[in-house]
Amino acid sequence: MLKKQNKMSRNIILLLTVSFFFHLSCSHNTADEAKMQEYLLSISIAEKQYQSAYWIDRRNAVNLASKYPYSRTEKFLQKASSDPYNKVRIEAVRSLAQFNTPSTISVLSEIAQMKNDYVIRLEALNVLAEFKSPACADIFIFSYDDANWMIREAAVKGLFSIDHTKIGRIQNEYFPLVISDDSLSVRIAALNSLSYRDVNDYPLIRAEVLKKDNLQKYTYLCALLSALEGFVIDAELSVRIKELLVSLNAEVRVRSLKVLKKSAEISDNME
Repeated sequence: MLKKQNKMSRNIILLLTVSFFFHLSCSHNTADEAKMQEYLLSISIAEKQYQSAYWIDRRNAVNLASKYPYSRTEKFLQKASSDPYNKVRIEAVRSLAQFNTPSTISVLSEIAQMKNDYVIRLEALNVLAEFKSPACADIFIFSYDDANWMIREAAVKGLFSIDHTKIGRIQNEYFPLVISDDSLSVRIAALNSLSYRDVNDYPLIRAEVLKKDNLQKYTYLCALLSALEGFVIDAELSVRIKELLVSLNAEVRVRSLKVLKKSAEISDNME
């Protein structure tokens, strides 16, 4: 009798467990369905609202659609990225950052090549840089030839953020050009965006640190020092960096110390 009761108890527990997980699964499905219904309603409203003649309505439509990262939204935002009103286009381009896909890369690359509006081009390049995709390398190379330093800066950030193993020696070929760019901002962007250290970069960075004209350009000097981390510092450059340990700029002092310590660690490991 006792055995029969125990068996019945186990069956009841098993039944309750199965029932619990069944209801849990149903609740998840219900939640997913509700979320999808919300999306379908919202994207439909956004598409209808986008037909408005008023740019504010169209921008609101873009903001509404961008909350839902689905393929229908991507197509909607791609369309909105060519809106006649700039503020709507900018919002659409920024929202496309959710979609690292070949079609979105193609749309943004086309926008980045438009010569009549550098603001929207800059937004497109910034979004493409977030993707860190080898597929974007060509548009960054194309954009670096631009006369506008802000476009060149965005192009350099994008190009140098890509994994160098996936695009050959393109970054090595462009670093000598970038480090001598007329714009200090472009040079700083390149140095801060370096994803790896190449031995061919060392003499170029070294020469910039040794220039007396750069000693008071603290932001640039900090970027140069950061780029030196990972290299073994030669005697002449070591003297200059030790002088920077008493710089008036606190960040320069900190980065100088880091470079010297890192160099010493590498030297010790090589012995």
